[in-house]
Amino acid sequence: MLSACLRKAPAEPDLPDALGFIADATDGFSGADLNAICERAVQIAVRESIQLQRELADADADATSTPSALSTRHLEIAMQSARRSVSDADAAWYSAVAEAASAGRPLPERRSTAQDEDGDDDLASLQQRLQRMVEEVKEASRWERGWATAKQNTEACLARADTGDDTLHSAWQEHMVV
Repeated sequence: MLSACLRKAPAEPDLPDALGFIADATDGFSGADLNAICERAVQIAVRESIQLQRELADADADATSTPSALSTRHLEIAMQSARRSVSDADAAWYSAVAEAASAGRPLPERRSTAQDEDGDDDLASLQQRLQRMVEEVKEASRWERGWATAKQNTEACLARADTGDDTLHSAWQEHMVV
């Protein structure tokens, strides 16, 4: 698949040998995922080539450079931001569909994408979990607002105490001595 994606890109001589290692590192990636990695690698190589041409043009107006060939390094950089778009559960289901279709058996039922590995998450339990999380965020926000108000009140009291208002300062000290 990687070779097909890169067939039109100028490549360094060692790139075809490295594609096997890259294929092993991308086990479970879909064809679209692999294509995205290849496109990203080509973009990186083109950007490097453009940057090199600009640097040469700045240094010497008559200088030209050849486009950078795609290297293993470009693919490795592209793979740093790559991720699989197909979960293990979906990949297993697709494999089961392929087996069933080739054997002439009925296709297997597909589990909901909302289910976890145990298969016990339904819409109602997900909604309950979401509601609990929302309540936790609200509670944290209330605490944060409370601390911010306390800080403002404390700073205001201390500012008044610094202006010579002894009654406020005395009341503050009595409150703190408790």
